[in-house]
Amino acid sequence: MVCNQRRFWKKKFVFFFSKLVLAATAIANIVRTSLGPLGLDKMLVDDIGDVTITNDGATILKLLEVEHPAAKVLVELAQLQDQEVGDGTTSVVRFFFVFKTNLFCLC
Repeated sequence: MVCNQRRFWKKKFVFFFSKLVLAATAIANIVRTSLGPLGLDKMLVDDIGDVTITNDGATILKLLEVEHPAAKVLVELAQLQDQEVGDGTTSVVRFFFVFKTNLFCLC
């Protein structure tokens, strides 16, 4: 009984954590190609049709409409980095993604 219950909760944890990693992966992949001196520009179109072209991670993340709670935390983390330091938002997202991915491999 205890073994089955432990297996049940471990399955739930792995399922939940895999969703977290998936959300972090989606956000990280969006800003990944804008990092560095060879970073590419992103063209973002909002609901109204306004077009923004940028390679700034803070701007990209600010214009995204994120619904997943873990992804929202990641975007807020990047915004705090931008407010406190003024740079490094893309690096924070990439670091968080690598950290979460490596943590998931330990499960």
